[in-house]
Amino acid sequence: MNTILFFTISSTRGCSATLLRGAKEEAVRQEVHLQPVETEPTPDAIRDFTDVWHPLGAIVNCAWPWFDVDPGLFGTLPVAMVGHGAETLPPGIPNVMHDSREAGLEAARELLATGFRHAAYIGPGQSRYWSADRRDPFLRTMQMHGVSCQIMESDGANIDTKEGQTRLRAFLSGLPRPCAVFAGTDIVGVEVLAAARYLGIEVPGEMAVVGVDDNEELCERTVPTLSSVRPD
Repeated sequence: MNTILFFTISSTRGCSATLLRGAKEEAVRQEVHLQPVETEPTPDAIRDFTDVWHPLGAIVNCAWPWFDVDPGLFGTLPVAMVGHGAETLPPGIPNVMHDSREAGLEAARELLATGFRHAAYIGPGQSRYWSADRRDPFLRTMQMHGVSCQIMESDGANIDTKEGQTRLRAFLSGLPRPCAVFAGTDIVGVEVLAAARYLGIEVPGEMAVVGVDDNEELCERTVPTLSSVRPD
């Protein structure tokens, strides 16, 4: 049986589940078996699953926190990446990327519908290659429609730490209201909603928040629930 391993954070949640579903549909058309592997592609895991399945190759969904998986771990086994950080990817490794710029435009379209005249982009706590691609089209589109914009970008600290949450609260407190906030990821969006609730900022009345990734596990557990852009 011709098998391809599919390393993924989750086979049932968010955009990871969507990617896996699409890969399975293509595997059926190509008459190969796609084997989901919900574990980090460490040398031991790669060796063990290779011994069991004798695969033709592997696909790695480089969702958080696997942004920079080393393709060299796979040795001679052919591997393709999905969403790998381009600056750390060796030449010649296939890498499928979602359109981060379109995600920013979609967030802008959603938040323009609120009619708010002020907006903000809040990036991930640590620098990520896709943050600017989400941020810039969002800011440009909002400004084209006469919406003033502010930015809170990375300072190296995760946004869910004491330092990150303190900085986030200070930033949100200084925003004019009502304000439309684009969170660079759903993880950021969850922290924005938590900070807003702590500060007594009404969402969505005083602050509308949209994230990216369509991670149901995160978006459905917030108060209120988090709206999110699903990557293509």
